[in-house]
Parts: sequence; C-alpha cells; structure tokens
Amino acid sequence: MGKNSSIFLCLLLPALLLAMPPELSAQNSAGQEKVNSSGNTLNRLIEISGQLSTLNAKLANELQDSRRSSRELQTMLEASKLELEGLKRELEALRNSSTELLAKAESSETELTALQEALKTAGSSLMSLELSFALYREEANRQISSLERKNKIWKWTCIAAGVLSVGLGTAFLASR
Repeated sequence: MGKNSSIFLCLLLPALLLAMPPELSAQNSAGQEKVNSSGNTLNRLIEISGQLSTLNAKLANELQDSRRSSRELQTMLEASKLELEGLKRELEALRNSSTELLAKAESSETELTALQEALKTAGSSLMSLELSFALYREEANRQISSLERKNKIWKWTCIAAGVLSVGLGTAFLASR
C-alpha cells in the first residue's frame, strides 16, 4: 500500500465510526468490544502500512543507489578492461624487445668469442714475429760485427799494402 492509501484509511475510520447508526452503538458490550478490537486492528494495520510505506521508500532509495553504484562499477570495469588491454599490448612490445635484445646479446657473445680467439691468434703471431725479429736482429748484429772485423782487416791490409808499396817504390827509385 502506498502513502496515500494509509492516509485514506486514517480518515475513513473516524468517518465510519461517526456514520454508524445509533442502534449499532447501543448493542451489548460484546459488540462494543468487537468494534474496539476491530478499531485496534485497523489502527495496527494503518501503523504497519505506514511502516511498510517508509520501508518501501527506503528500499526504493537503496535500489536506486545500488543501480547507480552498479553503473559506476560497470564504467570502472570497462575502464579497467581498456587499461588491461593497453598493458597487455605494452607487455607484448616489451617481450618482443626483450627477445630481440636477447638475440643481440647472444650474437654479441658469439662475436666476442670469435674476437677473443682472433686476439689470441694475433698475440701468438706477434710473439712469433718478436722472436723472429729478435733472432734476425741478433743475426744482423753478428753479420755487422763480422763485416766490421773484415773491414778492419781489409783496412789494415790496405794500409800495409800501401806502406809496402811506398817502401818498394822508394827502394826502386833509390836503386836507380
């Protein structure tokens, strides 16, 4: 029952009591008790109707609030879904980037190993060249020393031959 119907019942009860014929009010006390009991019941029903009206209004407000909250939650859910989709795309891009970086790292590691091997080979070659150069220098120094000795010998031989020639030339001229 609505609020209007409870007001109607409140107004109807006194009107019914006043409009009642006097013969009915003159009935025995048992009849009077029935009327009082019916009035009390009617008053109780009117009171319950009012409480139900109030409760119904509260429930309607709560239902409206619940629907509003539900719409807000639905909106939040949609926004969260969109955000989740964006995060999924971002995660996939990061995964792809990570895979590419991992492949580059593996390639770089392979290149590093090859470069280390090449460096070891170059180091070995350098040591070999240094050893060869040291041996070559030693041999060159020996040959230079040998040539310098030969040069000194030839020098002294030439000086001796010159002195001998001058002595023979002088002796030859003096004998003439």
